Amino acid sequence: MNNDDSYHLSLGRFVDAFATAEHNLKFALAAMAGVSREIAQALFASTRVDVSINLIRQIYEAKGKAIENEVDKALSQMKSILTVRNAIMHYGALYDGGHFTTSTAPHALPKQAKTSRYKLEDLERMSADLLVIGYRFIWMALHDLPDVPLESIKLLDGYARAPLQFKPPQLSGKRIELA
Repeated sequence: MNNDDSYHLSLGRFVDAFATAEHNLKFALAAMAGVSREIAQALFASTRVDVSINLIRQIYEAKGKAIENEVDKALSQMKSILTVRNAIMHYGALYDGGHFTTSTAPHALPKQAKTSRYKLEDLERMSADLLVIGYRFIWMALHDLPDVPLESIKLLDGYARAPLQFKPPQLSGKRIELA
């Protein structure tokens, strides 16, 4: 194990940002579904992130509404970041001082194994993106409500349009031996 704490600090920020974005995703899902908080808790409490994303897309389709470009980007980016989060949380990661590597190799058949290598800065970029994504989800939930002050919507809109920073790499099929 590398004694450099920068990976673990970045990982902690990432996990915290992910949890906040996930909360905001469920808030947006409840608003999009048009159900009360109590009903939303009953329906969506155990809904996984990928399922929540798909449900939001389906609600847009059911309502005959086009998904705003910024919302579409947020949903897609959340799904990309979810892939990295799941790899870290379910398979662990090896940190070498500048990069971290995730691999399903010990848990999959050789032809199905996936390995990805990321720069430490990618964790920071994903954390920053998760904040923007969270704002986009709050914007989704509030922008059509009549009682929300216009100034609040404009402020949220500004935060929600910040550029996303993380560019997901392509997964490789290369096998990396994990010590």
